[in-house]
Amino acid sequence: MIKTKIMVTIGPACSSTQAIAELIDSGADILRINFSHGNPAQHLQFLQSARSAAAGCDSSVSVVGDLCGPKIRLADFADPPRTVKPSQQLVITSTYDPDDPAALATTYPTLVDDICVGQRLLINDGSIITEVVAKASESFTCVCRSAGLVYPGQGVNLPDTVISSPSLTAKDLVDLDWAVANQLDFVALSFVRHSDDLIAARDRLRAAESNIKLIAKIEKPQALDDLDAIIAHADGLLVARGDLGVEIDLARVPLVQKDIIRRCQLAGKPVIVATQMLSSMISSQTPTRAEVSDVANAIFDQADAVMLSGETAIGDYPALAVQTVDHIAQVSEKFQDTHASVVPALDLDLLPRSQAALARGVHKIATEARCSLVAVWSQSGAIAGLLSKTRIGVPIIALSSDPAVCRRMSLDYGVIPWRMDLPKDSADLLPALDKLIQDNNWAKSGDNIVVVTGHPLGTVAATDTIQLYCLGYTNLAPKPNHNS
Repeated sequence: MIKTKIMVTIGPACSSTQAIAELIDSGADILRINFSHGNPAQHLQFLQSARSAAAGCDSSVSVVGDLCGPKIRLADFADPPRTVKPSQQLVITSTYDPDDPAALATTYPTLVDDICVGQRLLINDGSIITEVVAKASESFTCVCRSAGLVYPGQGVNLPDTVISSPSLTAKDLVDLDWAVANQLDFVALSFVRHSDDLIAARDRLRAAESNIKLIAKIEKPQALDDLDAIIAHADGLLVARGDLGVEIDLARVPLVQKDIIRRCQLAGKPVIVATQMLSSMISSQTPTRAEVSDVANAIFDQADAVMLSGETAIGDYPALAVQTVDHIAQVSEKFQDTHASVVPALDLDLLPRSQAALARGVHKIATEARCSLVAVWSQSGAIAGLLSKTRIGVPIIALSSDPAVCRRMSLDYGVIPWRMDLPKDSADLLPALDKLIQDNNWAKSGDNIVVVTGHPLGTVAATDTIQLYCLGYTNLAPKPNHNS
């Protein structure tokens, strides 16, 4: 039982119900549909397979829709690939001109208006570096500083250029409406630059009366300048190290990653570390030592989740990649549990006094009574999320009768969501909880646990009771009342 969550990307390598069930059985908590690839029919097939697999596994996995954002790519051109060499000039036009086969175009028609002389244009994740040396009304000229092969569809990055396109493109709005119609649990916004990008998406979700949570992907340098406001307006952050590592100094990426994790923890927001976690496992059954260290480092920092992309979407060993992350997390968390480590947690002084007192009380009882876990009835998911952000150090079994709430809790660090019908009487909860915990081997008879509930049970914002309970007690004595 690990506390770090595992997000996986669904793709051609794992699109069937059986393949996704294998990912869930291997430890996947969150399933990602990448709108940058495929079409609505494929996305619907992915979603149907995901939900069927989750139902078969009796698992509260969530589904994330990852919007494309204003990603710029090279448009189609004749006779690919094209070899470029240092000092060679490239002409980029607003639209592809078949009468000028030497010129290139991009999927962003107004790029010519936004870019300036002296700025860099990077192709294929920064492997080809160019610099703009001249600009006309419908085109600009770059000089290559490195060599490589140029293909249609390769990504274009502009680390020095302010893009005028909104973060939510026309395609994103269509995909966002699809996510609402199909009741996805989270939507990830790509290339977020300012908190206004999140506000615009939130307004559209509110107009649709949707409870979808928003994850801000940090992959633009402008986002780092508005990071605190982005954290405040997002329901979670994702450190997208791929494009981020192209647009800022590569040596800064680990520092930025740690800073984002720390700030999210202090603000009580979940944070996901993504990109190239185990990329060698796309074609290999074993990761590199450096990749294992990378995953372990994110776990030592207590990021809420780590994400696999190509490893599961197009890789040869999707389930094995998930099992590898799960094993790294088991070993890393066991070490962390037995060695003192200083990890920032939510600043409880920022909370209302009643919530702060509840969190401190649960934390103190769980620690001093050496409890194996905390069990909480969290009808809306709020109290489970609060306890997760305090990093109690033991698993949190979070119960709710709402399946959508259980799915959303799948992103919370250390939380095991479990859907349970609301007991007719609150006295019935402890025997049912006792059986659930022991049947799943989450703890054993004689272990102490903390039970957090409210009265009446299942009412939102009614949490008011903390109990110290010994597993197996219901087999030895009459059912305790809520004050025992």
